[in-house]
Amino acid sequence: MWKRAELKRRGREKLKRNYWPAVAVSLVLAVMMTDISGPFLLHGKKYNLVSILWTDFLIPWKFSGTIIKTIIRDILYVFIFAIIEVGGAAFFIRNRKEKAGAGLVFSGFFDGNYKKYMKGMFLVHLELFFWYLMLLVPGIIQSYAFRMAPYILAENPDAGFEEILHTSEDMMRGQKWRAFLLDLSFLGWRVLTILTFGVLGIFFTGPYIEAVNAELYAVLKEERMRRLDADRTILADTAQELD
Repeated sequence: MWKRAELKRRGREKLKRNYWPAVAVSLVLAVMMTDISGPFLLHGKKYNLVSILWTDFLIPWKFSGTIIKTIIRDILYVFIFAIIEVGGAAFFIRNRKEKAGAGLVFSGFFDGNYKKYMKGMFLVHLELFFWYLMLLVPGIIQSYAFRMAPYILAENPDAGFEEILHTSEDMMRGQKWRAFLLDLSFLGWRVLTILTFGVLGIFFTGPYIEAVNAELYAVLKEERMRRLDADRTILADTAQELD
């Protein structure tokens, strides 16, 4: 069973070993998206600075209503920001074992898996959107169930939609409350980030949290593999007894 203190210790180690690339990747992710969940159409997160800028200032025509702008932001997420989200997950996964390059955050645009990332993340967030339609609380709970989707897709671009959801839900089964407490444990750092006008978030809080989340993914993945191996052993022993 994983412990928050151990995950944080590992995250700090990985961050210290490859600090500046991690800061660069975290900065890209911070600009592209925030970590606050909410029922905003396809994307279960508040909209990021870049998408707001594009729709409010760079779109050459004006829309009087916010619905059209929201739809455009969702389109931007599907075609651009979702790919970067998977790329960020790929960076912090690789950074656990070796010094990863910051360019990995944009790798989804060039590694031949763009359509797979786009389709996978679109369907995941569409599913999450329907959960938010029911009620806010079920949507938040399900957002924790789907938390590992970008990491799963980063490691296995060929994974189908059902496989992504099933694997993430299986990894997070019995872990949602503990993951929530892990998020809550960063509250002090988030407050300090606000007090420093975001400077601390750029140089420490952001990359630190991303590194710890990658450690959580690695631990839950290993625990799931152990469970599957144990289940296979039990099935094999049962089949042998029946013979």
